Amino acid sequence: MGVSGSGKSTVGRALADRLGVPFFEGDEFHSEANVQSMSAGIALTDVDRAPWVAAMAAGLNARAIGDGDEGRGGFFGVLACSALTRSVREALRLQLQPPCTFVHLVVDRQTVQSRLDGRAGHFMKSTLCDSQFAALQEPEDALRVKADRPVSEIVDQLLRQLRSHKE
Repeated sequence: MGVSGSGKSTVGRALADRLGVPFFEGDEFHSEANVQSMSAGIALTDVDRAPWVAAMAAGLNARAIGDGDEGRGGFFGVLACSALTRSVREALRLQLQPPCTFVHLVVDRQTVQSRLDGRAGHFMKSTLCDSQFAALQEPEDALRVKADRPVSEIVDQLLRQLRSHKE
């Protein structure tokens, strides 16, 4: 979890690869209306996000229930999604069948802005950078990792944190 441009998709894919589990891209679960809003530079509300959260949970639950095993290390999969507010994180926790652990990719505003400015072809506009930070409610119960380092270092740290968190 984290603001747009924090590296959720890049780190999430790399983590899923290392764990040997499926990767789920939260952006793929957005409704067309949400994509149009963000493409127009309009920030989403929790009401806008509710169907998105339900769709992500359903997608992961179908994998967890249909597969029958927990994958490598007891993990069903890795989901990259913003989960900026407590209510979104709580909704995911309540709707997901397997227990979930949130990982907050922490990055400063300047780094995010430069990443968003350099990103082409994504519906999330760089003009929404401020709204992302304004909406972010720092999670108290998430693993935290600084996301301004090489991806391999971030994943190594996350694997250590996840393993100690599960013990």
